[in-house]
Amino acid sequence: MMTYTFDRIAEVHEVAIRMPNWLGDNIMVIPAIAALKNVLNGAHFGCYCPANIKPVWEMTGIFDEIVSYSKSFDALMKTISFPLKSDIMFIFPNSFSSAFAAFFAKSKERIGYRGNGRDFFLTIPAGKRRGLHQVDEYYNLVSSEFPPELLVPLIRITKSRDEIIELLALHKFCEADRMMVAIAPGARWGKSKKWSSDSFKILAEKLVRANYNVIVTGLEGEIEPMRECLSMDNVKFVTGSLDKIAYLFSLCKVAIGNDSGLMHLASA
Repeated sequence: MMTYTFDRIAEVHEVAIRMPNWLGDNIMVIPAIAALKNVLNGAHFGCYCPANIKPVWEMTGIFDEIVSYSKSFDALMKTISFPLKSDIMFIFPNSFSSAFAAFFAKSKERIGYRGNGRDFFLTIPAGKRRGLHQVDEYYNLVSSEFPPELLVPLIRITKSRDEIIELLALHKFCEADRMMVAIAPGARWGKSKKWSSDSFKILAEKLVRANYNVIVTGLEGEIEPMRECLSMDNVKFVTGSLDKIAYLFSLCKVAIGNDSGLMHLASA
């Protein structure tokens, strides 16, 4: 485990974090950040994150400052050109470019996993332990000294149920005394990870017949095949930014989908 345990905690007033690039990984890094917030209470927290994931972090209220980027090269340039002031920076991606950019951001301490030719750019290059779950791997980078109960990824929804229903225009849909089930048919990495749209359609029809309300959600391109073949009174389609989809999940008792970032979001 990491031996760095904030011996100079009194000197840490500003923290910068370079986030992973994928939604699922951003969810799994939450326990590590929660631990940091717990130990460094009162410190200013900033992060670099992908633009499409920025709404999720804005929703959580965890960060005081967020710098977003659209692509890997953009991340490099944003980190160098718009450096967040920090006494310490945690670099969660394992890429060379993320450590290289952090070096030029001039944080006093730069902590990340060693390898990929990046050790020179880190003040504390950490060694990885084999066999760790991704949540534990991120958490291990921060420290081994924090309470284990923080290891559950959790997003706290601050809006009330009524506010979410208003935001998503689900008034009539939520009036009926039926359990709501979310279906997220998309997946990032091709057919090998995806259940077919026809299979999701059959599932949705069975749920409606069993007196459930079904909400199909995801990016527009992901749900379009189902929109074309599924038209029922108890089925609604909701697309939009990730914070909007997170609010939707909070209304549902069950979420069903492929192995995808949205399922990580639903579980949190």
